[in-house]
Amino acid sequence: MDSRVKFYICFFAVLFFIIKWIRSRPVESDPWDNLSKQHEHDDVINVEAREVELCSKCLEPIENPNQHYCPKCGNVTGKYTRYLPFVNIQFSFSIFGTLWEKVNSPKEPVISKIGAIAFVLLVSPLALIVWIIGFMIKVICLLIGKKK
Repeated sequence: MDSRVKFYICFFAVLFFIIKWIRSRPVESDPWDNLSKQHEHDDVINVEAREVELCSKCLEPIENPNQHYCPKCGNVTGKYTRYLPFVNIQFSFSIFGTLWEKVNSPKEPVISKIGAIAFVLLVSPLALIVWIIGFMIKVICLLIGKKK
């Protein structure tokens, strides 16, 4: 026989015995099983734990999971807020509020304030133009749809 064939036979035989040895080992139990059985009847541990969602900006708890914005700081808290058409207006343009806070903050350096003002002055007209074009396209599509 060729030396390669002997090598492959030996390799697969060793591999077979290694897999057989691994599968024959006893399965260890879950280390947390004993702990959970100990506390099953413990009245102190039986307090119902529930997840509380927190605002990612101010870390305040969110009472209602259907709430779209944090009542304290106004940050987005809902999972789908950015996809809702009328609810996401605040989300879509929240950068302007953040930049305005940066302009009014005494801790920010002057160059950062100038950059924020320049960004707002440059982007605001562009956002308005895009909104007007989108509104006109929607009106035209509605008018064309009514004619058919």
